[in-house]
Amino acid sequence: MVRETKNEAETLALAQAVGRLMKPGDWIALMGELGSGKTVFVKGLAAALHVEDTPTSPTFAIVQTHRSKKGAVTLRHVDLYRLTPVEIPALEWEELHEDSGVTAVEWAEKGQFLWPSQAMPVRISHQGQDARRVEFFVYGSRSEEIIKTLKRLT
Repeated sequence: MVRETKNEAETLALAQAVGRLMKPGDWIALMGELGSGKTVFVKGLAAALHVEDTPTSPTFAIVQTHRSKKGAVTLRHVDLYRLTPVEIPALEWEELHEDSGVTAVEWAEKGQFLWPSQAMPVRISHQGQDARRVEFFVYGSRSEEIIKTLKRLT
């Protein structure tokens, strides 16, 4: 499924629509070049999940955990940008696959060999200054379910 957004506000709104469909254990695999809007997408997910703070690019922390204000789902925000594929398995990878929260991974293509079955790959690409092309891919039954619902809603 492909959606085009004209600006950051539309990208945030699309991510919020996705975030409202998230359940504990869901995994978003974000791909795209530098500055394409991966962190913006995570901010939209966070807004839908009512997290306490606004996510920033976790490039130096690698993994940031954001708690929900309403005691709902936790958001784990991961950035693999600075890691090599050899270093990625050293992360607490099992924890990132727990069913207790939603995980959003930036630069996810670097760790594709470790994606869980419930991953939903999302590729974001520039379409000019502010416009973005957001592609959602079916990876398993859960991503297929999310995409079908998203098609009806957006």
